Amino acid sequence: MSKRKNLQHKVNRSLQTRLLPHKALLDKRFFTVFPMDFALQVTKTCVWKQLERPNRSIYADVYVPREKRGLMPIMAFLHGGAWMCGSRTDYCHVLFNSFAILGFLIVSFDYELLPEASHENQLENVRDMEHFLRRQLQQEFQDLSLSQTIIVVGASSGAQLALLTVRQLFCLMLL
Repeated sequence: MSKRKNLQHKVNRSLQTRLLPHKALLDKRFFTVFPMDFALQVTKTCVWKQLERPNRSIYADVYVPREKRGLMPIMAFLHGGAWMCGSRTDYCHVLFNSFAILGFLIVSFDYELLPEASHENQLENVRDMEHFLRRQLQQEFQDLSLSQTIIVVGASSGAQLALLTVRQLFCLMLL
């Protein structure tokens, strides 16, 4: 077995092991071997929130999967970084590729960071993300059939922010 195929096999086995308790997420397509060099390209960088003080914009990167089939669920990603650093470009490529293969539209968000913003501001940012996803994103990508299903995924501090702002219509996955 070549090194590349061996690495792909290990990644897929790891994903199977971590997700086995979550039977609702089990799907044969999820565990297929995908090429490790499958590079997602940012389809569009959007201003998702405009701050009044200081006058600046907060951005989100949108990744549209190559295969567009039927209603496309949305995966919202919140980066980690101890609430003080990090950006929307800091993400797990294997995770994003897995969701893209399943047909998810992926949105990776920036949010206000400490110490310039308070923890309450960060929680407000995450709550405001739903408005962006349900209204603005629908308008930005009118040519796509977007589902109302939103899965919030976070890494480290981003997972904690997602957990504190869970809404009834959101599903939650922590890394």
